[in-house]
Amino acid sequence: MLHPRTGLSIALIALAMAGAFVWATRSRQGASDSGERTDSSTGAVSDAGRPPSAIEGSPDSTTLVAAPKTPETPASSETVVDERPGRMRPHRFSIDGTIRFRDGKNEFERCSFRLVAPLLLREPIAVDAIDGRFTVDVPFAWTYAVADVRIDGGEPLRGRTRVVISEGKTAEIVLDRPRHVVLQAIDAVTKRPVPSMRAVGEADEFGSGTDREVVGDGTGLIHLPEGTGTETWRLVGEGYAWRSVVVSFEHEATIPIEMLPGGSIRVVVRQFQELKGASVALWRQGRRLESLPQPEADGTTFAEGVPPGPCAVRVMRGAFGEPGDDYGSATVEIVAGRTTETT
Repeated sequence: MLHPRTGLSIALIALAMAGAFVWATRSRQGASDSGERTDSSTGAVSDAGRPPSAIEGSPDSTTLVAAPKTPETPASSETVVDERPGRMRPHRFSIDGTIRFRDGKNEFERCSFRLVAPLLLREPIAVDAIDGRFTVDVPFAWTYAVADVRIDGGEPLRGRTRVVISEGKTAEIVLDRPRHVVLQAIDAVTKRPVPSMRAVGEADEFGSGTDREVVGDGTGLIHLPEGTGTETWRLVGEGYAWRSVVVSFEHEATIPIEMLPGGSIRVVVRQFQELKGASVALWRQGRRLESLPQPEADGTTFAEGVPPGPCAVRVMRGAFGEPGDDYGSATVEIVAGRTTETT
């Protein structure tokens, strides 16, 4: 029969051995788990086939995953390409090209221009041509706009042309000679010239062209600056509805433009100062007809020369608010020779 003290000693020894066994088992399991986790220096996918999170495991068994490298910022002289997810990835290549006038009279030695692609490039690509030939490095096969063409360091040619650039093919840029075009404003009813007219340049798809305004000569004729290709101009005159026309400079010509009477609109937006980022615009048939001037302190805005017909006045959240997300809207009828008012 064991002495009570002897039995107690045996129990203590057994408990200590059991604890040592459990500790050894957990140590082996922890070593095995560490072998299955991602090596923090490589950032590889774990054995389970899933990518590791930034921090894995419980607080007492944490595996850190290396952070992705920060992309280097390109030098200021390089073209910055948008490489966000879902955007076209660049495939840079060099191509040779030629630039000439359509009439074949290429009496220039040097020519500089820029290749523009607003949807792909943040900055245009500058190109220099010698004796009508050039080499350029581009990030995409694309149809580029050719802008700011300067012959032998002279003033840039007005208008734009386009060039298709494909890998392995020679790019050919064909320029038109700058030509003069005259617009003749005519009353659509009386067929007589409208003397008090002016033409305002409208922005093209590249955002240029809005800094131009040409006043008529008092006989209904508006002499546009010489240009190439096509340009959009808006004719404006007191009592007449404004009209936008696309002008082709392919040939020198005098182009008659018939003008119709227009109406005016006065809009009062209550508590406009309290509407954050609000803007007011006229819409017709689901499209923006005209952005109205920003209202005064009392919420009043006014526009004249509006083409007659029904339209919606929208007080939008921001400059490009989506339909249905307005502060308010109203349907009005623009009448020639009258001022329509709405609140």
